[in-house]
Amino acid sequence: MKELCLEGVTRWFRSEKLVLNRINLTVEKPEAVLIIGSAGSGKTALFQIISKQTVPDEGIVKINGRMALVCEELPFMSGLCVEDYIFLPLMLLGNKKKAIRPKVGYAMKRSGLWAKKDMKTETLSAYDKCRLMLAMAMTQDPDIIVMEQCQKHLTKEDEAQFWQFARTWIKEKKVALICFSDKDIEAGLFNTRYLLSNGNLEELNTNEKNSFMCGGYHFNSSPLPE
Repeated sequence: MKELCLEGVTRWFRSEKLVLNRINLTVEKPEAVLIIGSAGSGKTALFQIISKQTVPDEGIVKINGRMALVCEELPFMSGLCVEDYIFLPLMLLGNKKKAIRPKVGYAMKRSGLWAKKDMKTETLSAYDKCRLMLAMAMTQDPDIIVMEQCQKHLTKEDEAQFWQFARTWIKEKKVALICFSDKDIEAGLFNTRYLLSNGNLEELNTNEKNSFMCGGYHFNSSPLPE
């Protein structure tokens, strides 16, 4: 089953500027897709459409199964500790705290946040906030995770650690993944890469060296190591 299917998705800005130009995309478990684009390429518009924050002006969006989001920034809720932050969305769905405690405990241990479960979320490092958002997504038992570029604010060392941790967990759960980024990510995770430029989505050829420019950086999309 295709967890996500976009057909001819088009978006205009104030009916004047074409932001997304007839985007076609399908993603199914356990596929991991990376969408690379510089500022102004249409990444935010596409993320908002896929995450149901807005609707396209034209085209069809089909989502099957449960979707979980990992946003660029951890939503601010003052005074909540890590444990309560993970509990909150599950309890808002009607789950009893006692019933979901094992799931929340596993997520904290699996993400390496168990020792920090009583810390206030606003005091966490950028790396720990990324781990927290992924842990929250995983507790929702998703079929597909849509990830805005939460790794954007990480150092190179922390980003490498985050993707090593995320790669193992995502592959273990066999969920579909769409990740948005302004640069290439060599994480050994993504099956397919796309370049989003001027509203057009183009699949990058991973069978041969394929250089491209994005956001002022030069990348080479050679095959990832397994």
